[in-house]
Amino acid sequence: MPYESTLSNQVLECDNVLELGCSAGEATARLLKRARRVVAVDKAEVMLAEARQKAPDAEILKIDCITEGDVVRDLAASADVVFLDLGGRMAMSNAVTVLQKLPSNVRLV
Repeated sequence: MPYESTLSNQVLECDNVLELGCSAGEATARLLKRARRVVAVDKAEVMLAEARQKAPDAEILKIDCITEGDVVRDLAASADVVFLDLGGRMAMSNAVTVLQKLPSNVRLV
């Protein structure tokens, strides 16, 4: 995976991670190997079912990052790291909208 080195360099074992747009859970499973806790969100139930199978120890939530920005902001407030795979299904304009809602003190990976 192209983000493997990023995870190993940017995510610490003590980190609480919020993953935005987890899709089928590929990165979620890798994040669980690095971080203390992972909360992963996506709006597509079919993707969440796959993510739950690949990362059963993660907290997987059905959340639309665009329309539920307040929920995303609240989740990010308790995270050390926010992970967003910009190579995924999220359009760049939507990613910018979501990023603008995040607290300034989180590390973005």
